[in-house]
Amino acid sequence: MQVLIFANHLLVGGAELLALDLCRRLSSEGSHVVVAAAKRGGGLAADFASAGAVVYDGLAPTRTSLLAPARVARIIKRHDIRIFIVLDVIRTGMFALLGSMPAGRKMRRILWAHTVPGLNEGPHDHRFIKLLRAAGLVDQIVCVSNYLRDELRGRGIGGHIATVHNGIDVGRFRQAPRGDLPQCEGKRVLVCVANFMPHKDHRTLLLAAGELAKRRDDFALVLAGRGTDSPELARLSADCGAAGVTHAVGTVASVAPLMKTADVFVLATLRETFGLAVVEAMAAGLPVVTTDAPAFKEIFTHGKEGLKTPLGNSSALAAAIECVLDDQTTAASMAAQGIRRAELFSNQRMLDKWMRLLRYHQTDRLGSLAMM
Repeated sequence: MQVLIFANHLLVGGAELLALDLCRRLSSEGSHVVVAAAKRGGGLAADFASAGAVVYDGLAPTRTSLLAPARVARIIKRHDIRIFIVLDVIRTGMFALLGSMPAGRKMRRILWAHTVPGLNEGPHDHRFIKLLRAAGLVDQIVCVSNYLRDELRGRGIGGHIATVHNGIDVGRFRQAPRGDLPQCEGKRVLVCVANFMPHKDHRTLLLAAGELAKRRDDFALVLAGRGTDSPELARLSADCGAAGVTHAVGTVASVAPLMKTADVFVLATLRETFGLAVVEAMAAGLPVVTTDAPAFKEIFTHGKEGLKTPLGNSSALAAAIECVLDDQTTAASMAAQGIRRAELFSNQRMLDKWMRLLRYHQTDRLGSLAMM
């Protein structure tokens, strides 16, 4: 199987790390894998090479790189590519997919969709996907959740759309050593892993922490993720009355030890495409308290593995957190059930489904994919 995976960059990110897992699996089963990126550089370039891939970068350094399609076409021809997977259709997909047109060979083009339209790229990105479909540049869309699949269909994007849920290394989170949080010594630890972005709604979480801080002093809130150690978030924490209980650690190399040190995972997000951090928390043995974002329906059940609260309601979030902190029996039950639930989202399951899907494409049985 000759596979080309095209990304915007090879920096460390959720989609890129999942692609790295897929690259390793493909290489281990004898496939020839090529990884190409629009931007030059990135910490994962060496990892993809170590996984057995031929790596190209800098194919489209700007959004108006007119030579990018020709560069992609040369790579496709040189490596006799039969399956073409695009990770980031909005920023780089047009260059990549246009490059596949003059290659003069039979090839399947797959869009690996990771983001709900309008969440990160803009309110009209679904129209771009529809355009690619209409032009015959996308044979298959693979969504990371049923929620994303339904959102695309609701925006009039038809054709073959499959769901392959994101996966994690469950064992790594279950067996991780405890991290070191001396600033939280003697406290019950709430942990939130989320980049500081508007839709993550850190304000609601910090308001909930501030509300809890008025009536108890036995907890600490640890924030991990890009931008959580910024001056802007520090000001927000102070405005919400949570400065005394909040500890921001920013980007961390591995969140597994951090989660093993915590007592409860919390997340106030307004919208998610999947919710990988929630699965990681369950695998680490944490009860989870989140908002009732639609994508979480696929991940856990309210009252079973954790609790869900209305979007933007800091008082409800504070009450749910307090319920888990004060009821150790319920918290332990949620943690145990969460560990079992996380097994359904292992990277082994994800990769098995991807390999099954790619074999369908290899044998030209696209019609069967609608049932996946």
